[in-house]
Amino acid sequence: MAINLWLGLYRSPAEWPWTYFFLIIVQIMLLVQRTGRSLGLDAILLRHEQESSDRGLWGRLVRLLS
Repeated sequence: MAINLWLGLYRSPAEWPWTYFFLIIVQIMLLVQRTGRSLGLDAILLRHEQESSDRGLWGRLVRLLS
């Protein structure tokens, strides 16, 4: 979406195109650094999956959601 905005509003005199380019860079950084692995729901689900020895319905559900 940020790429679409950047390309569409690049030559608009009222917009500053580097704002959208910065949004693209921030999104790429979040993708590369795998955020959410130390804090948040992803970390809780991952920790629970690693500690869980039960591979029943709950284990499959956690694996599916994460």
